[in-house]
Amino acid sequence: MFKLAKKVPTTTWSSEDPMSVKPRLTTLVILVIGEFIFGLGDSLLIAAGIGNTPWTVLAEGISYSIEASIGEATFLVSVAVLLLWIPLREIPGIGTILNAIIIAWTIHVMVPILPSPESQMVAILMAAFGIILVGIGSGLYLTSNLGPGPRDGWMTGLQRKTGIPIGRVRAAIEIFVVLVGWSLGGTVGLGTVVFALTIGAGGYNCPVAKTVTEVMHNEPMRDDAHYCGGFREYWEGVSGFSGSQGPIEIHFIDEFNPGYFWLFPVKEGVVNVGVGMVFAEQRKQKGDKKSLKKMQEWVINKHPMFKKRFEKAKLVKGSSKGWQLPFGSPRKGGQPYQPRRSAAAGAMCVGDSASLVDPFTGEGIGNALLSAKMSSKHFDKDAHAGGFPEEAADGYMRELWSTLGPELSNSFKLQRWAKKKWLMNWVIGKAGRSEELADMMTGMIADKEASTQLWSKWFLFKTLILS
Repeated sequence: MFKLAKKVPTTTWSSEDPMSVKPRLTTLVILVIGEFIFGLGDSLLIAAGIGNTPWTVLAEGISYSIEASIGEATFLVSVAVLLLWIPLREIPGIGTILNAIIIAWTIHVMVPILPSPESQMVAILMAAFGIILVGIGSGLYLTSNLGPGPRDGWMTGLQRKTGIPIGRVRAAIEIFVVLVGWSLGGTVGLGTVVFALTIGAGGYNCPVAKTVTEVMHNEPMRDDAHYCGGFREYWEGVSGFSGSQGPIEIHFIDEFNPGYFWLFPVKEGVVNVGVGMVFAEQRKQKGDKKSLKKMQEWVINKHPMFKKRFEKAKLVKGSSKGWQLPFGSPRKGGQPYQPRRSAAAGAMCVGDSASLVDPFTGEGIGNALLSAKMSSKHFDKDAHAGGFPEEAADGYMRELWSTLGPELSNSFKLQRWAKKKWLMNWVIGKAGRSEELADMMTGMIADKEASTQLWSKWFLFKTLILS
């Protein structure tokens, strides 16, 4: 983890001052719980016996040399690293000190009482669960904003002093501590390799994506011109649909422009109904139009075309949900990667975490699957056992955009066209007279082949102008 306190996402329990000596009780409790969970996850990795995290490899190796427990060695390593803060003029917070104490104490107490796995499969499951707990614990203690852990603060301090990208600082340090720990008898294996790469798949607010963009490279993760708010409900008995199959309907309604309204079947008799609008546009609206939920209610109950379709429909209780869609549209500002940085040394983001949702249709599953497949291609568990390098991250991002960029860029153009009523009416009128264009527009939402036709400027010119 490389989250500087000032860059960690703010939560309801976050401390306003990372150097506070009198934090709120809630903040302190969340901090302690997070560090305990982190220590428990590390303990599970140790007990699994198939490879520890890089720093625990070092602690285990030291424990054999000085005849101490891994927990005690972990504490000694933390103290040693804190001493390295002094020449860097880093200042520890309460969270930094408690991190060194609680995680080491948890490992010291839990490792002796955790059972040894009876099979390789059980060991893999223990290690996987341990890695998940480490991630959850990190998120809790970092968002408490009471100072980074000893290792995090040292790495970010080195980056500040040297100007070397923090991904390279991390890779160099962790390769070094693994080699030292392994030479002393620490356990290196599958668990260590898995820790060499983090896959961010946590949706629009993924902490891995935040770390890759905001923390590691000081680049914006969120751009309201390319983030869409969405609200959806499930309805039964909407007319115009039969069975579990049917078209995806996207409607651009005058009263809701520049937003859009959608309907599509999800299973027998149930329809997904929702509205969406880019945040930058939503903030310009007034009155009820600022609320997606209220606009959906208006469309369903008052719009002359749709109120008839919902006359006998029934809302599925508890199905209402609001969320956000990070569009894959190209962004301005001269950032080195489009639509934004989605990988770094040690991490790759996929799907919504990489901001790959189609800006015109709102569809993201296909691009998520493609990016996941591509990420597996760029990570070599043997070559990258010591850490996923910056060069491999660069290759992943460039291939991702070269593959999806043309489609996402053209969808962004269509999204902007949709704001202009006269232009949309003209395109729809053309589609009504051109079977080829109608088929393309109908199929582009679900059919990759159909959507690729939009990449061709000649196809659009021939179809829209010459036909």
